[in-house]
Amino acid sequence: MANTYSHTYDQPGLEVVHPDTGLQVSYPPQEWAYSIGAGQEQKEVVSQPEAAVTASEGIVPPRKRINKKILLIALACIAIVIGVVVGAVVGTRSSRSSEPVSSPTATVPPPSPPAPGQGNGTSISSPAEMTASPTSVSPGLAPTPISWGYPHLEIFALTTNTTDSVYRKYRNVNATDNIWYPGGYNMELVGGSVSADASPSVAVNHRISHLTANQTELYINGNGAGWRKWHEIDPTWTPSDTNAWYAFFEDLDGVIGSFALAKYEPALELVKVFCLAAGDKGLAVYFTQWYPQVDWSRAIQIPGPDLQPMTPAVVAWSGNDSRLDVFAVSRSNSHLLHAWWEAERAAWSDYEDLGGFATTPPVAVSRSPGVLDVFVRGGDAGLWHLSYEGSSQSWTGWTRISGDMKIQGQPEAIAATSDTVDVFAWREDGCLVYKSFDSASNVWSPEHDFEVLADASEGQFIGPPRAVSDGPGSIHVFAYRNNIELVWMSLSSGSVGQTAYTSTLANVPYM
Repeated sequence: MANTYSHTYDQPGLEVVHPDTGLQVSYPPQEWAYSIGAGQEQKEVVSQPEAAVTASEGIVPPRKRINKKILLIALACIAIVIGVVVGAVVGTRSSRSSEPVSSPTATVPPPSPPAPGQGNGTSISSPAEMTASPTSVSPGLAPTPISWGYPHLEIFALTTNTTDSVYRKYRNVNATDNIWYPGGYNMELVGGSVSADASPSVAVNHRISHLTANQTELYINGNGAGWRKWHEIDPTWTPSDTNAWYAFFEDLDGVIGSFALAKYEPALELVKVFCLAAGDKGLAVYFTQWYPQVDWSRAIQIPGPDLQPMTPAVVAWSGNDSRLDVFAVSRSNSHLLHAWWEAERAAWSDYEDLGGFATTPPVAVSRSPGVLDVFVRGGDAGLWHLSYEGSSQSWTGWTRISGDMKIQGQPEAIAATSDTVDVFAWREDGCLVYKSFDSASNVWSPEHDFEVLADASEGQFIGPPRAVSDGPGSIHVFAYRNNIELVWMSLSSGSVGQTAYTSTLANVPYM
């Protein structure tokens, strides 16, 4: 499969193919068509020769012509009398029918937006202000955290050094206090060769290997190819050499951007990794899957239109493979697209168009089975939200939840409980901001704006935040400051108005 592709667009998002069929279309000569009357409908007029008249074909004698004329006059008079009588009757009825009549009014509800599982391809209309700018922006360089549960935490820093790109700071699963490794402000070199501009984050997964051993699995885009390594409770990596990685997605030539993972329950012996690569109609979403019995599968394409080079968002709302939801961005109009997998059908749906206008990769979370919350940065640099409620089987309209605030890069969202969604963003002035949604009261806090989680008094942040939960309601947030610091913030879900614990965790090499 080639890693380059090209398209010719006659209209945005429309691929026009002109097959050479050998057929030619012949248009009528222009002299046969002319206009009848100024400003009136154009009609085609064709002159016909008049038929020759002979005596045997209809010449009427003079006396018969006079008798016929008298008969025609009599018939015309009778028609006039009948017309007057009928007109009077109809006029009376018409005047009666023009009086107000009480009748029931039919109320036509607006069309419902498409729901997962229905996929009718219709588009949810979006506020015009969401499309204020057609410019996509970088998602931003960001650390990637993971937890097996308190006290375990691992944070992977992707640096701008393309030789040794990935570093790690971690807190052991057996830690009894706040001790991080390696000590001080140092970080451990994991290795890898990643272009941070093309792939500004890594993908990391927690799985319980053989149902007994916790395992951290790391997936990187190493200059267009897929690479992975892992470790169990022993923090030593397999392979252990920083330059040694296992290849995957080997049948794809040219992976685009970062990987995305389906987050299953850790005990499930299944891994699915998603990416973008050249497909049948441009960029497409692919995935590969691992089972203990069959190892890694070939790359499988999810059919659909040409996509923006933005990492897709993937949600497993039940924590297993019974249902998967994938969100991507259309190249033709920057709308959010949605496809889903249902194990009962063992097939992917077509993409449905959810409208909107995304300028960064989407972020999607599930508070509980059947509930989805999706967030994007809009064309106006605002933070926009769309949600799906399984109880009503419908999508809401797009809502700007950032007030007058503008954000940089990709937002972050996490569902640390079944009732809350906590949202974090990198504000235009370099601060980190935060708000929370409580589904029980159906209220955002703050209602119209965001609360400052970390200001720029000790240095502006140079990338968006990333969050992880190590237990119900417990959230840890990580981001980079411009003085090469990896900053750590700890808070409880829904704790708007409270001060988050904030600490500089490490100095990131080669930033």
